[in-house]
Amino acid sequence: MESIKHAIDKSKLQTDIQANNKINPARRDSQSQTEGSLLGAPKCHLNRAHLENTRIVAFDGENVAARAYDMLRTRIMQKMRFSNHHVLGITSPRAECGKTVTAINLAFSMARQPNQVVLLADLDLRKPSIAKCLGIKSQSDVHDVLSGDARLHNSCVGLNIGGSGLRVLPCSGTVVDPSLLFNSGNMEELLSGLRDKAGQGIVIVDLPPVLVADDVIAVLPHIDNVLLVAASGQTTPAEIEECERLLSGADSLDIILNKAKVSAKSYY
Repeated sequence: MESIKHAIDKSKLQTDIQANNKINPARRDSQSQTEGSLLGAPKCHLNRAHLENTRIVAFDGENVAARAYDMLRTRIMQKMRFSNHHVLGITSPRAECGKTVTAINLAFSMARQPNQVVLLADLDLRKPSIAKCLGIKSQSDVHDVLSGDARLHNSCVGLNIGGSGLRVLPCSGTVVDPSLLFNSGNMEELLSGLRDKAGQGIVIVDLPPVLVADDVIAVLPHIDNVLLVAASGQTTPAEIEECERLLSGADSLDIILNKAKVSAKSYY
């Protein structure tokens, strides 16, 4: 397990990152009419007790438990800014590693930064849980956007807590065979739309586990950075190695160890 305890940094500078951002003029004109509309996304008031119950703490910068996410935030944002990257995919080898809790807390931590736009999207269509963790409901979600029944800017929700500038694209239910969606043009258009809406901000995408199906591999070309969340005492070295192999096409891959036992002693 020793190899899991060290984050694996594989930054690869990409000489032409503009390929993923190209959209046709007609789409650009359409999107320009709603540019900045995410700033006016409907606000959803969050319950602090519910958040803490689901281990969501990073909306509060004074919470000691948020410091670990702040450290991760600084490291990830430095890498992304250096490479001019804007889309971060968060996944895990298998279920129950804590990737969704990590994604939400990291998004809150980033959104606490001054003038930082952060958009969190739930693309774990096999087991979506961001809306449940946050305790929010929306009239439309990622399913409606993918099916064409709703526009992206109408389906995002602004979170009203701790002065956060975080916006969320939730997912309300599971899909029987999401592989078809992940390999579709609709998914490609959605990911491109998320990138466009965030502008110079950051998009965090909560993805399904890597070893469950080919979902993550299908969207990998549209993701700049990947954060793999491993679980102490649960994830095996063989699973880490297999994930590294499957995610070898990522521009940048980091691995963090979650659920590790730490001392209760504090420096302060």
